[in-house]
Amino acid sequence: MKVSISYTVDMDEVPMEVDKFLTQCHELTNSLSFDKIYNHMEDEHFDKVITEISFLRKKLSDIDYRLEDSLSILSGYQRARHTPPDTPAPTPVSEPPPKQQPTYSGLDLDNARATSDTIQKQLADLKKTSPQLFPKSSPGGVK
Repeated sequence: MKVSISYTVDMDEVPMEVDKFLTQCHELTNSLSFDKIYNHMEDEHFDKVITEISFLRKKLSDIDYRLEDSLSILSGYQRARHTPPDTPAPTPVSEPPPKQQPTYSGLDLDNARATSDTIQKQLADLKKTSPQLFPKSSPGGVK
């Protein structure tokens, strides 16, 4: 399984790091050989041919990964070299947006307050007209 790793180096060390990757690719490329494959083919040792082809493909894959890493690193390096350092943008001065009543899950607070006031008035009227529904409690909440 392949995993990506990252580490930090000084900007001027990036080309040297990529050079290490390219050297590895070159060494792997030099180690590639089809000789064994051809020899096994001639001898009709196809199981060995299959093994050698798999081995060769793995090495080519390793080279491809290293080259892809090198390409990605150098592309980022080039962008960093040719991009001017960040300069802070001036903060625009603007009028604050008009204050809006917050809503909670679609609840309009003005409407909720009006409804609450209406319920409070209806409750007060009910207490006057039907006091038996609201027994008086003594201090401390005990009857």
